[in-house]
Amino acid sequence: MRGYIVRRLNLAALIVGMVSAPAASGQVPSTPRELGMGGAYIGVARGHEAIFMAPGNLGLADAPRWSFGFPQVAIGGAVVGPDAMDLLDLAAYPELSDARKDELMRTLPEAGTAGNFAMKAPLFAYTQGGLALGVGFASVGRHTLSRDLAELFLEGFEENRTDYSVGDTSGERASYWDFAIGYGRELPGGLSLGATAHYLRGRSIVRSRLFEPRILFGRNDIEVDYVGVLARGGSGFALDVGAAYRPHPRLTLSGAITNVVARMNWSEDLFVRSVTVDRELLEALSPTDLLDRYEASEREFDPHAASLQAFNAAEGLYQDAVPPAFSRLGVAWSPLTGTHLAADYHRRLTHGRLGDAWGDRFSLGIQQKLALVSLRGGYATAADGAEMITGGLSLGPLDLGVGRYRNPAPDDALARGWIATFGLGVRP
Repeated sequence: MRGYIVRRLNLAALIVGMVSAPAASGQVPSTPRELGMGGAYIGVARGHEAIFMAPGNLGLADAPRWSFGFPQVAIGGAVVGPDAMDLLDLAAYPELSDARKDELMRTLPEAGTAGNFAMKAPLFAYTQGGLALGVGFASVGRHTLSRDLAELFLEGFEENRTDYSVGDTSGERASYWDFAIGYGRELPGGLSLGATAHYLRGRSIVRSRLFEPRILFGRNDIEVDYVGVLARGGSGFALDVGAAYRPHPRLTLSGAITNVVARMNWSEDLFVRSVTVDRELLEALSPTDLLDRYEASEREFDPHAASLQAFNAAEGLYQDAVPPAFSRLGVAWSPLTGTHLAADYHRRLTHGRLGDAWGDRFSLGIQQKLALVSLRGGYATAADGAEMITGGLSLGPLDLGVGRYRNPAPDDALARGWIATFGLGVRP
């Protein structure tokens, strides 16, 4: 019975953590076409695709007279250790063979596992000449889980064992709106300069922690506390600058510094959520009910009455909670009509949890138009060994992209995940 309880306990805790408190996974692109070419798109971007990526391209002579994007949505996620098929088997763990169970347990790193996600959604973007307007939404988050808790969930409570540890089982999440206005202008000689200003409106920022379990020997029971601290609202601004040059009609050189200036002030009105889970509660409630109870527990954070756990959960809530600055340099060459070959070098310049997690990245991409269909492929690699392989297509106004990536993690483990994106765009 105790093994069953503990497995449900950790499932509920993981669900609560992933949904309610998940730092940034930044491989997610701004547009489907960017993902399809592995991120090597700064030299290719034109019209509404340039506002969030390459403001210098807004003034190029070959930019469309007008363009409209509505919406562009990209979502990505990854897990450290298990891959996608492993996750499916983990959901059916009790029914697996002993050999498969042993194989799955070996996928869990000693340092624990983690899940992360990121979403970028330029919901509206419009350009008219060199002027551009855009509205986007972004959300980033992650949650960790110690190996001990993973073992408890999968294999149940080990009798007479009292050294289970939650380790750094914690989560964080942030989301915000981005209202952008950009302008680009071409100067004599083919050089175009541009800038995009952003007004950032914070939606929420969250940190949560699962605290060490209490094994109650006299009651044959176990208790665990999950505590989260969150703030809603905030405002800030950011500025992107860029330049582009076309020495030849088939060749574009482009560069940008995103968030060259960035500020974000989150609300200081904090709220606390918490739930204490024991045997009686688990037998009476489903994981969904537990999540509802956790959310219903929300109350104002009173520094005079808050628990030490609440203070611990809130630690670092605002640290680096700003968009990071990064630079990009790219080249695009069109050897034939309808063919684009591109390369891009991306470098992170400052710390910040609200954006791209890549450090130094190099990308290559190709785009080929065939009648009404455009096909894309790309590859990206980072200085820390991360890799991404992507592909995509356009059919009329519909753009689609998909990518698979892998990042090194502690204990020689890998974080493996997928990105999917779609969007609609119209231009003359």
